[in-house]
Amino acid sequence: MINNNFLVFIITHKRANSVLTFTALREQGYSGDICLIVDDTDNQIVEYKQKFNNVVVFNKQEYIDKVDTLCYPKNPNSAVYARAFVEDYARSLNLKSFMLIDDDITRFNFRYNDNGLLRSMKVSNLDDVINIYNNYLLECNLSTISFGGGASYIGGISCLDNNMKRRCFQCYLRNVSIPLTWVSNMNEDYISTVREGKLGKLLFELLDVGIVAKETMTGNQSGGMQEFYKQVDTFKRSFFSVISDPSSFSVQNKKDKFIIRCKWNNAVPKIVSSFYKKR
Repeated sequence: MINNNFLVFIITHKRANSVLTFTALREQGYSGDICLIVDDTDNQIVEYKQKFNNVVVFNKQEYIDKVDTLCYPKNPNSAVYARAFVEDYARSLNLKSFMLIDDDITRFNFRYNDNGLLRSMKVSNLDDVINIYNNYLLECNLSTISFGGGASYIGGISCLDNNMKRRCFQCYLRNVSIPLTWVSNMNEDYISTVREGKLGKLLFELLDVGIVAKETMTGNQSGGMQEFYKQVDTFKRSFFSVISDPSSFSVQNKKDKFIIRCKWNNAVPKIVSSFYKKR
């Protein structure tokens, strides 16, 4: 059973027939409530409500007016507005915590060391996993924790040497008592969580459980952010990070693709060992 005062929110757009995350959650053992968040410009609202029991439609223009997208004019094709709405909506429901997750997740995996090799095993008891993560989030008074993203496992088994990263992507377990402000038209996940960490909030990616997403920046699924991806090249997308924090972020060109790099020594405060305390 899932703890009380907890809810999963899936943000989705024009994918009423392919909310992959909903299917993955149910097939892998999540029994709790799931709420789909859809904006009022989506032309598939009727289909969403026919297929799912809990669909909440929000006023996108209200959030376009209030969210800082780091650019002008503001482009309405961004997930940042839905993320900002969920923060407000969760507080209005008096939740203690919630999960905010994208709609294109196909699998949740345990990641582990098998005699020096990085292995994965499909999670079958998501209720237990989410309860453990949620209890850790609240008992340690963290702002946010997330499961590992695909790129976090590049390099193989060595990635587990430090399996707690100060960043979050795609899936966020959020502590309602510690507000998170979402910003930026693009790469809002990376930019917003680094920005919040710079302000002293604790946000961690825990690599013991990883998620697999179908969608990539190149876009292999209709709906979602695909219309925007076709309009904006990777150079412009990546430089939203530099605009947000030029002392922490840089962009590298690799085989005509632009990759965001974060200099963590500049990005977040350090937690100093008590060894250095003056005696």
